[in-house]
Amino acid sequence: MSQRSISHNSYSDANSSKIPDHRTEPSGIICSCGAATCYKYSRSKANLDRRYLCCLAGCGFKRWDDKESCPCCDNVIPTLLWLIENKDEIAIKKAKEVMVLKMLMFTWMFFMYCLFK
Repeated sequence: MSQRSISHNSYSDANSSKIPDHRTEPSGIICSCGAATCYKYSRSKANLDRRYLCCLAGCGFKRWDDKESCPCCDNVIPTLLWLIENKDEIAIKKAKEVMVLKMLMFTWMFFMYCLFK
């Protein structure tokens, strides 16, 4: 694989609240500062799981790489993040539903007991 050299382009992340992510992929591209670059994935809500190229030397170079984005990620990842953020509420709702079903079952059993007593 031949190594290409790139120059610094503008990059901005619209939302600074990020979830830590350690996935990186080597790119084989050399930054204009002379260091190697790698691909990382954004964890901001504004650019969720969007791939970008960045310098490993920390010179500040970052550039979006939208060529290989997954079309299903736009739907699946936000849903999974919502489920993670709301897992306690979902568990409480499910526990209430189970309790109501148990109460209905007990009421039905009591009714049948009284009916055939």
